[in-house]
Amino acid sequence: MVAYLDAENATDDEERTNHLVRHAKSMKDHVDDLAKKEYWQNLPSTADFVVMAFPTLPYRLRCNMPHLIDHALSKQVVLVTFSTLVPLLKCVALAGENLNVGL
Repeated sequence: MVAYLDAENATDDEERTNHLVRHAKSMKDHVDDLAKKEYWQNLPSTADFVVMAFPTLPYRLRCNMPHLIDHALSKQVVLVTFSTLVPLLKCVALAGENLNVGL
């Protein structure tokens, strides 16, 4: 988030872009680190993905790394904002309940 905050406080477009590129790389690196942990392999009866939550995915960041969401999904990491985290968790919980029906 430091690079993102630096971008928000930048005084010119080139500096802002450099910070956003740094932030995008940091997010990609975090996605890769989460994927390497393979939580879904070690926990039985869990979803086959991990969720990475953050305050927001700013438009400027999406412009600097448009494939970040696709990259994350290919690594079984789902990017969510805080406002979409709770509905996602509810869906996962409901799916889990439905799988246990009749067992």
